[in-house]
Order: sequence, then C-alpha cells, then structure tokens
Amino acid sequence: MSKHHPKYLKEKPKKGPAGKIVLLVLLALVLVCGFLFWKYIIQNVRSEVTMEVGQSVTAQDFIISDMGLEAEIQTDLSALDLNVPGEHRVTVKYCYIPIPASLRVQDTVAPTGTVQNITAFSNKIPTAADFVTSVSDMTQVTASFSHEPDTSLEGDQMVTIVLTDLGGNTARFAATLTILHDETAPEITGAEERVVFLGMEAGLLEGVTVTDDLDPEALLTVDDSKVDLETPGTYDVTYTAVDASGNETSVTTTVTVVKDDTAPQLLGVRNLSVFVGSTISYRSDVIVRDDIDDNPKLSIDSSQVDLSTPGTYPVVYTAKDGAGNEVSMETTITVSEASKELADQETIYAAADKVLARITNSSMSDTAKVKAIYKWVLNECWYSSDCDKTDWMQAAYQMLDKGYGDCFGFYAVCRLMFERLGLPNLSIQRSPGTARTTTHYWSMVSVDGGETFYHFDSCPHPRPARNMCLVTDAVLEWFNGHCVDYYTYDKSLYPATPEE
Repeated sequence: MSKHHPKYLKEKPKKGPAGKIVLLVLLALVLVCGFLFWKYIIQNVRSEVTMEVGQSVTAQDFIISDMGLEAEIQTDLSALDLNVPGEHRVTVKYCYIPIPASLRVQDTVAPTGTVQNITAFSNKIPTAADFVTSVSDMTQVTASFSHEPDTSLEGDQMVTIVLTDLGGNTARFAATLTILHDETAPEITGAEERVVFLGMEAGLLEGVTVTDDLDPEALLTVDDSKVDLETPGTYDVTYTAVDASGNETSVTTTVTVVKDDTAPQLLGVRNLSVFVGSTISYRSDVIVRDDIDDNPKLSIDSSQVDLSTPGTYPVVYTAKDGAGNEVSMETTITVSEASKELADQETIYAAADKVLARITNSSMSDTAKVKAIYKWVLNECWYSSDCDKTDWMQAAYQMLDKGYGDCFGFYAVCRLMFERLGLPNLSIQRSPGTARTTTHYWSMVSVDGGETFYHFDSCPHPRPARNMCLVTDAVLEWFNGHCVDYYTYDKSLYPATPEE
C-alpha cells in the first residue's frame, strides 16, 4: 500500500472558536494601547500658552512633560503680530501628530518714561504728548491728561500725564504747565525800501528779522505777489509777523526794480612799486562805487606777480555790480632789488602804532585823529629830497625812523597811519606832462567810513602857505591858480569831495 494512500494523509487541524478569540483580543489590545498613547500625546500638549509681549515662544512651551519626543510649531509665527495683546490659533506637531492650540499674547508691564515742564500761550495749550520726552514699552503707548488743564488760569498749574499701553497698563507722571497771556504783537525790523535789478532775485527776507516779547519763534512771511522782477517799477511788499498767541503786525514797504546798464567806477587804481620780498595790499588803495548797487564786487588778478623776482608785472582790477555790469582796469607793479636792508612789516607797524598811541586815543573822532596826524608830521618831520620811492612802506618807515623825506615820504607815513587806524584812503600822484616836471604825491582820506573823501597833504608847500588837512577839490583848484598844475591829476580816477 502506497504511502500516498489516503490512509496515510494527515488532516490539517481546524481552527476552533478559541483561536479567533485570541486574535480578536490581541487586536483589541493593540487598538486600546494606540488610543491610550494618542490620548496621552494629545493630553501632553497644552491647549493654551500665554506669553508676554516682546518675549519668544517655542514648541517646548506647549509640552507638559518632556518625553524626549520631537515637537515643533507648524504655524508660521512671523506672520502673527506678537507685539499686540491678543489670541492666535497655532498648530503644534508632537510625535508626528498635529495638535491645535491657542497662543495668548498679554501685556502686564506698565510703560516707563520721562516728562518735561512746558510754557505755553493761552490760545495754544499743548497736548499730553507734548510733555513726554521719552517712553519705553513693548507696545504702542498713548498719552493723556488725568484732568484737562484749565486754560483760563495764568501762571503755573500741575498736570498729570497718563501713559497707557495696549495692555491697559498705565503710568502717571506729574509736570508743570505755565500759561502765558500774550497781547503784544511782534516787531519787524529791517523791512526797508529796496532796489533790485531787472530779472534778478529780490532777496526780500535778507536782513529782515522779527522779535517778540514772549515768543522766540514768531512766524515771518512776506507778500511779494505784486512784484514783477521783469518790469521796471516800484512795487509794494508787505511783511507780516504772527506770534504763538495770534498777535500780528504788518509792515508795508517798496521794492524798486531798475534796469542798470552802467558799470561801476574803479577809483584809486594806479601803478605800484615794491622791493623784492615785500608784501603788498592790492585792495587798500582802491575803492569801487556804483550808481545803484551799494555793494559792487571787486576782484583782483595778481596771479602773474612774483614778489621774489625783480620785474614789472600786470595786475587787473575788475569791478562788477549786481546787474552784471563790469569794468576792468590794468595797472602794473614793479618789483625792484633793495640797495639796503629793509625793515620788516612788523617793525614798520610797531613804529607807526607807537606814534599813534601818543597822539590819538579811542575817544577821539576820526576827524580829530586825522588832524592829530597832520600836526605830528608838521612838527616832527622835515623835507629832504633823499627818499626812495620804490616802496611806500619803506619810505614811511624812513620818516618814522629818521624823520625826513620828500613828498613821497610825507604821503607814505600819513598813509601808513591812516591804514593802521582803519581809515579809508586813496593815493594820488600828480599827472605827468603838466607844467610841473617833477612828481608830487598826496592822499585822499575819509572820516565817515568811506562815504566821502577829502584831500590831505602834509608835505611843506611853496607859497601861498595853506593848511591842506581835509580840504575840498575847490581848495586844490584855488592852489593851482597860484602854483600852476601843482595839484593836477586824473579826476576820473577819484571821487569828488563835498563842496565844503
């Protein structure tokens, strides 16, 4: 009988009811454990976390018991405004399970800050914020009064400034409010009649100021709506000043728009001479005047002059007025080698100042000072033809040191003392080609700051003797009538004197 005969075949055991129950129990146990684990995970995540404004929050802040499991906040916190108190819904991923939670932002810290005392006018009471000089808080802070100030009271009163942040926290600060009642209008100065040139800026606020007894920042405005800078004429301009109390004052003046086609005058330009190594002031002997512009500009091109090398060099003077009209004059400066040792500028100035300290004082008028110089020269200096005319400052020092010189020396020493006193002066030389074959030098000097000039010549004269201190053109003409061409000069280069 074959072993494969059915007799020898084993039958598979059949599962009975007990086996199925075991499987069901195991499956149930797994489900229960999973549920319990899931529930534990859920319960280990806080449903709400509270943070203070300005602080930071992490996923671990949501975990109750740290089991070493991975946790992260899936919500993008940068998209949330965590600087404002409020509540936000977030998702915390814990052990791969996303769990919803609430993030509550709170503000429990009161603001801090400083305040200042304020002085104000009765019609312009400051706000509470005006008292606050600094504030510190993590949220926005507003300022308010605990009680509104009484604007009817003049003088000092205490106010309480309340700082309140977005969390409702408050801080209180005391300050003093001083109320002023102002009924005095501001004062405007410098609003004077003006002359401006056709097509140019008027500059109407230049030199105009406003002052007020209480308000240091009174507002100044100018109404120039009637002014036409493209058309010659006289126009009204109104200046208005208003202080913080609303007091107002106005001044109306005129602006005259003119067309200026006349170039300025250059006065006192002449050839110059100095020794090698000397210094020279190109402006001191030159005056610029204009028929309209009170302040024409003077420029001097001395770029080709070399004071260290003998030679004759060109110097160009150019005067230009506000309308753009200009005039130029070219002269020369001759630089020569000195035959003897020269006195330095400091020594020359010291010698002049020593004399001036003896014959003048600060209480004297400019006229009195000029007369004192004239008297000193007549009494202390004598005429000699021994005078080098190359450098006027060296000639002036010879007069101060030796006490003698020719007309150039007399002119030079007076010019030096004029300049040390700050008196405007011009140098004049007799015109060549006249009846006089020699040269003569004298000055024009001003005793009113440069407005007018008079002739001044301290050199001893031929007959008829005449005091030549501060004299007019008419006196020079009279003298020429007795000594022909003695004071003949190019009058176009110099200002006319007053008639008396």
